[in-house]
Amino acid sequence: MITLYHFPRAICAQKVRVALAEKHLAFESRIMTRQDLRSAGYLAINPNGYVPTFVHGDAVLTESRIISEYIDEAFPDLPLMPPTPLARARIRGWTKQIDDSLHLNVFVLTFVASFRTDFLSWPADVRELRLPLNFIKRSITLDLAENAGQSGYFRDAVRRFRTLLADMNLALGDSEWLVGGAYSLADADLTPYLRRLEEIGFWDLVCDEYPHVGRWFTAVRARPSYQTAIRDWETAEDRKREAAEILEARPTLAFALGI
Repeated sequence: MITLYHFPRAICAQKVRVALAEKHLAFESRIMTRQDLRSAGYLAINPNGYVPTFVHGDAVLTESRIISEYIDEAFPDLPLMPPTPLARARIRGWTKQIDDSLHLNVFVLTFVASFRTDFLSWPADVRELRLPLNFIKRSITLDLAENAGQSGYFRDAVRRFRTLLADMNLALGDSEWLVGGAYSLADADLTPYLRRLEEIGFWDLVCDEYPHVGRWFTAVRARPSYQTAIRDWETAEDRKREAAEILEARPTLAFALGI
């Protein structure tokens, strides 16, 4: 039995659900609320107070990249890692970037494009509850709340994703997938980040510059796992809100992108 504590639209949870879907693995879904994350019961299994948390028998795992690799090794059918050490190393070269910088920077973009307006409208006690527990991420959030697109964090995040897209475009110039000819954890783990760039309107502004990434993203979205792990967890209200947020964020993103 696999149990997954998650948010429907949280990127790290999406990564894990994509891996599970690619492996055709069922799981018990425990959808969390913001209040749940601060509960004593949840903090006992995940002291960091975020999602996802993955439970399989006695195994309790809390980092999405580690969870995805565990899933691939614990359930070896339909492998998402290749057999050769060099190919596996290249995949980890992509997935390590997520932990090193991409995840924090996609948070920066998302906060400004989608969350900041609501955050500023909340009473002080609610804002306090919604701030990250991590001190560094908390400080960044407060800076973004004050400075929005003028924040140095925001400009750095735009540059970081420009670099990612350029690197992906180069790698995909002569390959169907990011590492060699087979879909892998590199593709699975980066899929939610491209979806988030699409959600906030970033991808639409730059897609013509990265045609190989565009071809890859079309292929990713055609896979059953994309529907099962991402689209099926989005509601009509989510998509309506997404359309409105894209319009609101477009001037800020366009300015930062130099468009």
